[in-house]
Amino acid sequence: MPFNIQDKNSIISKISVLLMMLIGFVFLHDYLHYNFHLLLGLFTIAVTIRIDKQQKSYRLLYGVFFFFVVLFFFKITFFYFLLWVFCVLASIELLIGKINHAPLLACFLISPIFDYINAMIGFPIRIQLAEMVINVLHLFIEDISAQGNIIVIRGESFSVDNACAGLKTLGFSYAISLILLSFHERKYARSLRFFSYVYLLLATLILVIIANGIRIALLVLFQIPEGTISHETFGIIAVIVYILTPLYFGISYIIKNTDFWFVPNEKTKTTSIKKSFYVVTILFTSLVIFGFRDALYKEIFPENNLNIPGKYAHDDKTFGVKKLSKKDVLIYIKPPVQAYQLEHSPTICWQGSGFKFHQIENKPFCGTNIYFGTLKNESKTMYTAWFFDNGKTATTDPFEWRWLTIKGEPGFSLINITATSPNKLEEELTLWLNK
Repeated sequence: MPFNIQDKNSIISKISVLLMMLIGFVFLHDYLHYNFHLLLGLFTIAVTIRIDKQQKSYRLLYGVFFFFVVLFFFKITFFYFLLWVFCVLASIELLIGKINHAPLLACFLISPIFDYINAMIGFPIRIQLAEMVINVLHLFIEDISAQGNIIVIRGESFSVDNACAGLKTLGFSYAISLILLSFHERKYARSLRFFSYVYLLLATLILVIIANGIRIALLVLFQIPEGTISHETFGIIAVIVYILTPLYFGISYIIKNTDFWFVPNEKTKTTSIKKSFYVVTILFTSLVIFGFRDALYKEIFPENNLNIPGKYAHDDKTFGVKKLSKKDVLIYIKPPVQAYQLEHSPTICWQGSGFKFHQIENKPFCGTNIYFGTLKNESKTMYTAWFFDNGKTATTDPFEWRWLTIKGEPGFSLINITATSPNKLEEELTLWLNK
């Protein structure tokens, strides 16, 4: 069979999309985490994508334009990631065919957003879960209480760890939901509305919360310690019984019994968009320009407005971090960030140093709410605390310091104080909070 112009265009289209994909991995190699979530995201995209080759679409160019404008004024890596995603998917829709919504939503699994959510709000969620479980178990057991993420039942302590919080389960459940929804799209040969995906993914989030609350309650009631086969078995059973089973039967029933979830049936007409290759070339060039701009950008970290209460050995670290130290005390002062940026969470840094957080509490100290935590590795236990401070206000509330930053107050530095004993930590905190 002779090689015709249609085959040539198809090959060029696929090569163009492939180059668009590769350029993102080149410029985002330091941002993307090459871990389970990235592989899960790529797998989910491959399984869920449906392409209607009879139709072309420029709808995703609106998203591309939005992120172009944002990135022109701000350097935000997550927005560059989203620009890349929209450029890739827009190129597919311009050159190959219109796609369903699942691949766009699956792209969030590729980003490290789930890791950041776990690092930023993992502890507050664990504390809330512990309190929720306590409120329920109080109906059956009197001798039970919560100290941060530690539940104490009849004198025995039980830690609500990351696995119990279910944030790792969330990414897996998110992927399963997208795969099930895409399966029903294929089954009925129809496209789901975008908000159908949103509603059903919110339902998945609720199931994850319920499942992990039940799991924690059962582990506490039966006093099953962390790191045992029984502990892991309960986790697997909770995922199957309280997440996967309701998702499978619930999605099947809801979609089968109503047309609300689907885009209305219309006669499909073959459409094409003129000069698609020119548009895709512009998208590719813009991605390269923004990528080089960000790669060559040297961030200037703002100075903090803090008084140092005492004499310390100083060591300026990378990324604007200041390290102060004296006997039995180590202090990291992390530079202020903009209200729209992620803070430099100690939960990320200490885990990178080989320590794991155990007990964690947010409690008042010297009139200010402070995060207190216990750090452990194989040979050492340390005691740490952190809060945000701009020289006028100290707080642990992320909404408060962001709002004050927006109002024009000086930027908030994150102060992380670590000591070899609880008494030494409290002594050092008193100096910093009463300076």
